[in-house]
Amino acid sequence: MAGIKTEKMFRIAVGLLILAVGLVVGTFIYYKGAFQLPETVVNGPIQQKMATDFSGSQPSHGDMLNQPPKEIVIGSKGKLRQGSTVYITRTNARELGFGEGSATIDTDGYTLRYGFSSSLSPTDWKGIYTVTYKLCTVACSTGQFQFTVTENGSEGNVNMSTNNNSAS
Repeated sequence: MAGIKTEKMFRIAVGLLILAVGLVVGTFIYYKGAFQLPETVVNGPIQQKMATDFSGSQPSHGDMLNQPPKEIVIGSKGKLRQGSTVYITRTNARELGFGEGSATIDTDGYTLRYGFSSSLSPTDWKGIYTVTYKLCTVACSTGQFQFTVTENGSEGNVNMSTNNNSAS
């Protein structure tokens, strides 16, 4: 009788251990994907990755500009909340902006803006810019797009190609 009781307790303990390990591994995988920004490729073209609530951006993925835009505008289908971020790098991996404090949510709640070209010298514009963003609505999701600045030079007209990804 004692042997049966011990075997039953052993099986219960093993089952609980397997359940606990599964919960720990599952939680790790879930949170790793939920809170990590996607790996940013800064040395060449990338494929656009859209966040769940992404409705468009200005500039759009693949745009060729003759100077950097005054701001990055990202539209959302859902109302944005605190935690939405923008992170920008250029081909030489120079970090140009990151975080909640550097991006602002419009009063309508559906547009995330980040102004950055004023921080660049006109002789330092040329390159491929990768924008990695996190949109937080009901949940947070990340996305990524690139645009290229083709010239160094002085202030001038921005020549943006047209895509169907424009933000409002």
